[in-house]
Amino acid sequence: MLVPARPKPCQVVIRENLRRIRQAKGQRREDIAIQARSLGLRWDAATVAGIELGRRHISAGELLLLPTILDVELAELIEAARSVDFDGAVITEHGLRLMARGRQLDAATQVLSLFAKVEASATDAERKAARKLGLGVLDLIALAQRAWNRRRLDEEREKRLALTRGRGEIARRRAHVTRALTSELRELLESERDAAANAARATHPEGEKE
Repeated sequence: MLVPARPKPCQVVIRENLRRIRQAKGQRREDIAIQARSLGLRWDAATVAGIELGRRHISAGELLLLPTILDVELAELIEAARSVDFDGAVITEHGLRLMARGRQLDAATQVLSLFAKVEASATDAERKAARKLGLGVLDLIALAQRAWNRRRLDEEREKRLALTRGRGEIARRRAHVTRALTSELRELLESERDAAANAARATHPEGEKE
């Protein structure tokens, strides 16, 4: 079973959309703060920067006022290309559209159920590798599937063991292959983290005008 993309935290979705909308309108952070103050919020440009850069969470009340501040529909602020984690409740894209229209959610935890099934299927080797790499089991499985064309760690290990059949004791070969696979996953993880850090620096330059 292929692990779906992990749901994005709602605070991340809101701050990314806030920044996107603000920049599309050609507004400064101070412009947003002025609108917020007109509604009674104690915001300044630093407040807006803190939200956009993930240094400050936005409250439920502030979220309800943001459509007025930005002159957009609520749907634009919670729009996401995948499921969103609202403090533990995983809402699908369809659920987000219903929520933006004030409708009841239907089957909002389908993705959460799928994650639970995948995690329950984790093998001892996957759990051990996850601990070594400092990852959750689901993140380890998803990392392996990105590395090896949707194959999980045990599947890739058996594939490589078949190529070394007859070359020594099976337990020793299995341990050797497992160490090699864990090393490959570590390299991919570090590469992805470096890429994410570089993208963040490019997206949030320190010298941006307030």
